[in-house]
Amino acid sequence: MFQTEPNWEINAGMGILRALAGEAGLRQFRMFELALNVPIYRLDVVLPEKYSKDQVLRRFRLQSLTDALQFIREYHPVEVRLSQETAFFDGTQDEVRIIESVSTARTQSNEEVLVCDSTSGQFQVGTDGAELEGPVTDIRRVWPRQSFTTARLF
Repeated sequence: MFQTEPNWEINAGMGILRALAGEAGLRQFRMFELALNVPIYRLDVVLPEKYSKDQVLRRFRLQSLTDALQFIREYHPVEVRLSQETAFFDGTQDEVRIIESVSTARTQSNEEVLVCDSTSGQFQVGTDGAELEGPVTDIRRVWPRQSFTTARLF
């Protein structure tokens, strides 16, 4: 079931949009739903702009922490803020965890995990994206690198 509020519906210009789409009953709303009940990683970056003094803050949403780290390695942003928006579960509080550093580590079963230090504490993410708990060894920092200075965007 799609639930919305009556004042979220967009009525301006809908006659033209209905005519172009060929659907008289077409409706448009000021909202969208992401049907993903998994953690989402928000990557706020300022990318180096070639031939310009202007730099623009950009926000990307990624489904995996490894994808976010790969983006940072490939595009060398000037400024970075990485955070995790926790998965949606009915009856639980949503949380946005600002990630300050990421390390690789090994569990007792020799599985590689990513250990995230956040402003709300430490958490571990497995290679499949699931959050894990338990002791880890062989911790090696992967982000931010020592030569890379992380600037706070906010």
